[in-house]
Amino acid sequence: MRINKINIILFLTLVVALYFRTYKLNELMSFIPDQGWFYLSARDMVLTGKIPLVGPETSHPWIHHGPLWTYTLAIILWVFNFHPVPPAYFTAILGVVTVWLMYKATSELFSKRVGIIATLLYATSPFIVLNARLPYHTSPIPFFLILLFFLTFKLVKGSVWVFPIITFLLAVLYNHEITSFVYFITISIILTFGFIHKEPWFRALLNKRLVFASIISFLVPMTPFILYDVSNGWRQTLGFLVWVVYRIVKLPLSIVDKSFVSPSSGPSTLPEFFSYYQQLIFAKDSTFALIILLLTILFVIRYIFLNAQKGIPSSYILLFLFLSVGLMGLFIHRIPIEADTLLISTFVIMTTSLVFDKLANMRFLRIISISLVAAICFTNSYFLFKNYLIDKSGKNRMTFADKINTVESVIKIAKGRGYNLIGRGALDNFPVFTMPYEYLLWWKGHPPVKQNVDLKIV
Repeated sequence: MRINKINIILFLTLVVALYFRTYKLNELMSFIPDQGWFYLSARDMVLTGKIPLVGPETSHPWIHHGPLWTYTLAIILWVFNFHPVPPAYFTAILGVVTVWLMYKATSELFSKRVGIIATLLYATSPFIVLNARLPYHTSPIPFFLILLFFLTFKLVKGSVWVFPIITFLLAVLYNHEITSFVYFITISIILTFGFIHKEPWFRALLNKRLVFASIISFLVPMTPFILYDVSNGWRQTLGFLVWVVYRIVKLPLSIVDKSFVSPSSGPSTLPEFFSYYQQLIFAKDSTFALIILLLTILFVIRYIFLNAQKGIPSSYILLFLFLSVGLMGLFIHRIPIEADTLLISTFVIMTTSLVFDKLANMRFLRIISISLVAAICFTNSYFLFKNYLIDKSGKNRMTFADKINTVESVIKIAKGRGYNLIGRGALDNFPVFTMPYEYLLWWKGHPPVKQNVDLKIV
């Protein structure tokens, strides 16, 4: 009977997750400037047959993201005749699969109750839902991260056959977001522990065929980077590795000597991180979100202190390791952005779920714990629907429908004449500023011209 109840709750949660991730997606989808870069790159790949070896520049122009999202996008656009919306349905459906994967991982590593709590929080988190509705290179990150975490647990439990999949996932994550390199460090720590303690699973990893398969599975997604680096000074691989070491060394120095602080870094790391944390856990109220954060920190400290002597289960050790190394990477970066928070979001939700589970173990707090989880899910759902899933054109953001209206206005003004498209507004100094409009105008059959002409449309 208990299993049936869990299955019913899981099914209903997946239905809710599907609803939030696909509701009016063809009208309310975001289409931000950086998306325009990927769409144009994917379009050109299909039309010219020239395969890009790297993605767009990062905040450090000499470092690029990987091209895997461009390849994925190119396939979807080719299948659906370059319609801009189907890629959003792809990431939305992948987001629903990730909700199920969250349950699968947390229920097996911890308990079915923890799995249900984590799944409910993840399915209704505004931060997670909005990223799933965005056809962008960061959107698949949670799926790959939960899979990486789950398979790492399988590895330390003796299933060494998963290691080639782990190395493959590390390379795929690096392609999607280079900051995910922090999880190379996580896996390296685990391997070092296995080597020092002569763990049976580590000795089994030394099988030549397994080592060879692991190397090949890592190199396959990294091949475009390597081909690019052959003629570009190895910036994306060896150069990036040197830069990571430099940032790690520079962090303590920057605390005591301001001359080591990068010009682009600022003192707003904690406030910005908490802003994203609030969107992840409880978007409606910062005070309540702060209380949950403090409870989570206290839980981790108390759990480690009480269980250090008798032994902490490997599932908890892995979770705390993935979370702490991810946080370390975020603060070493010094400029927290949404993608950085997305890299730790799944582990934050898992840890938060453990807090509510431990509260539920106390008989006098069980009802309170269940009520809090229900209240968080309901409030986040209401916040999400009210602020993002009801079309409020021009009030908070530009939706896909707004951009289509703008594009149709441009076409009407041009009247078939050649024109230049000029961007004006915040961040108009970036080349990607007009790219979403350029793609939509091309899709509509009236793209702007490259050469200088008299007609300028701002």
